[in-house]
Amino acid sequence: MNIIKHLNSPNEAITHSGKRVVRQNKLWFNELRRFVNCAPYDNHFCYDNPDNSKAQWTPMCTCGSPAGIVGYNAYKTDSSPSDNGELVVCLSHAMRGTHADGSN
Repeated sequence: MNIIKHLNSPNEAITHSGKRVVRQNKLWFNELRRFVNCAPYDNHFCYDNPDNSKAQWTPMCTCGSPAGIVGYNAYKTDSSPSDNGELVVCLSHAMRGTHADGSN
């Protein structure tokens, strides 16, 4: 897991390695050659992991969980989809209904 410090802001955070990340409405995926919208959580956000390496997952959620691209059934209570029906979501929230830190 990637430890995040929020600094009293739901729009930016600091990763465990000290890198600043900022909330984005959508993330670019080179493999897909397009942007995908991010779920608009109140207390967390999905971001492109600046510590990206073979040992690190990207994208991530600021709760510490990996994030990923999912289809409508996994996020229908969270937000409107991208044009192609996909959304970047916190995988913990999608699977359990809560973020990795236990928040909704």
